[in-house]
Amino acid sequence: AVELVCGTAPGSQPQGHGPQSLWPTPAALVVDPPRISPRWQALLLSHVQRLTSGQGSDGSWLSNGHRFLEDCTAAGGTAAAAGARLRAHIEEAARVYFRRALADRAPQLVDRLQIRVSESWASLTKSPSAFGVFQVPHVHARAALAGSFYLDCGSEDVLIERSVAGPKARALGNQSTCGIFLEDPRTPAAVADMPESLRLRLGWGEAQTFQLPRGSLLLYPGWLQHAPSPRWSSFEMGEGEASARRQRVAVSFTIAVQLRDGSVGSSRATGASAVPRPDEKSPRDLDLDEL
Repeated sequence: AVELVCGTAPGSQPQGHGPQSLWPTPAALVVDPPRISPRWQALLLSHVQRLTSGQGSDGSWLSNGHRFLEDCTAAGGTAAAAGARLRAHIEEAARVYFRRALADRAPQLVDRLQIRVSESWASLTKSPSAFGVFQVPHVHARAALAGSFYLDCGSEDVLIERSVAGPKARALGNQSTCGIFLEDPRTPAAVADMPESLRLRLGWGEAQTFQLPRGSLLLYPGWLQHAPSPRWSSFEMGEGEASARRQRVAVSFTIAVQLRDGSVGSSRATGASAVPRPDEKSPRDLDLDEL
């Protein structure tokens, strides 16, 4: 299909020949940008693991409330510094998202955008169950964007396998992934009166499944239905001690967007929860650039 961007002038009409995409759904994936150090990711992962220790989890854990990054700040130390790095990473990715989405439509709005993480929560799911935690596909009402940052997808740099012959190290690299479903937002498309094989070939009403590696940041509109994939692959499940160490850890979030109207100190809310968050200071004993 020829992707079409409709004009914003009153009475503007689609132009072009053949099938055209009138309502694109932009989503953005950021994987291990060079300036992002894995050290802060390891520190944040350790913080989540400390929160879940001793709770007798049955295979899943969800942080309390929707202020995980604020709670990291309150915890101080490395958790605060790592949380600040993740917040900055998310907000910068959101700015790039809007900059590219508005480039051909309204580039003059880019400099007026105020973007911040509105809500955040962490989750941990453990193997060895063949299925993880099931969530019904859902949206985030009133949020401009939503997304997740994947801290761990069940892989380890080196896994120690125990056998009759003794311990053996097996390099795993980054083979495991975290799955997510994104639903087709055109709900009526799923009931189009045509052969099923044809409808699926056209991509009408079909959910898309994405497998993302550790360190990935995924952004999408808050109105897009989504759900984490509950399925663990046979590789992720492993056996014995390998299985016991498998886990998925993600920090999910929503993004609030404001549009400055040009007046000093004023802005108009275009996203969820327009109340500015309190100023947050980085820990004095840590240099964020070193994480």
